[in-house]
Amino acid sequence: RYALDNHVKTALAELAAALGGAGRPVFRKLKPRYKPWVKSLLTIGAGLSQAKELRDFFEDVIVLLCEPLRLQVGLAVYQVQVIFRETHAAFARMDFLAHKGLLSSWDTYMRVMALVV
Repeated sequence: RYALDNHVKTALAELAAALGGAGRPVFRKLKPRYKPWVKSLLTIGAGLSQAKELRDFFEDVIVLLCEPLRLQVGLAVYQVQVIFRETHAAFARMDFLAHKGLLSSWDTYMRVMALVV
């Protein structure tokens, strides 16, 4: 839990800077929804090792990741891409991903997710 909280704090600071002043109203809407969104992102990634979860992959991506950002927060497509980019970058700097295999897996997963979204 500490790692997730630490990531959320770091990523939100970077997202605020990346979205800039014009993105401040959107950021206020995003902030309380970001941690549950990251949990969904991690849950989808963890489930990919099971064949039955892979079957629901696209539905999960739309319902758990895209709709909350687009419909609830009101992000434009380019802002969703910023969220993925900054989340990817913030996780890559986390200590628990220092193991090369984890970092490589995370990098591949986030690159695929950015393409899917």
